[in-house]
Amino acid sequence: MKAQSNFNTEAILTHVNKHIQECTEDFYNQSDFKPTFICLVGSRVAGTNKEYSDLDIAIQYKGDAREGDIHHALNSIPLSTDEFIFDFMPFSEEKGNCIELTKPYLALYELDEFDPLKMKRFIKKDGLLKFVYKDLVSKDHSEEDAARLIFNSYVLGDPVMEAEYNKL
Repeated sequence: MKAQSNFNTEAILTHVNKHIQECTEDFYNQSDFKPTFICLVGSRVAGTNKEYSDLDIAIQYKGDAREGDIHHALNSIPLSTDEFIFDFMPFSEEKGNCIELTKPYLALYELDEFDPLKMKRFIKKDGLLKFVYKDLVSKDHSEEDAARLIFNSYVLGDPVMEAEYNKL
């Protein structure tokens, strides 16, 4: 059940992405831990929070990393802002676990599958990607294949690029 937003989701996602990257970059690569869905859950989203309630962040991911290890990595160095203390709850897709979406939640990030038209719009916004795209097309790649190659090489695995792509 999607919740109404009174949160600055863009600012929260920026804090969360930075924290995830800082806490996992030394231990995990993309095949170990790749977030596919990040959302706010819990009492603050449901409106049943107390003044001191934390902000629960559910992270669904692909990869071989153990949920307990990811939980420890993300929560051992606390993330907080003036408004919130964050609590991270990882769910491994490989283990068959997922975020329960029957309770109130507020999506922050969802990894989209490749969309050629969306990717072409994204390429037009970025000079480097536009250059790479033209080079690939000039080397006999179809436009869709060139866009897919750029998506797989430049967008996937880069949280900033993925976030920008998902905004389109």
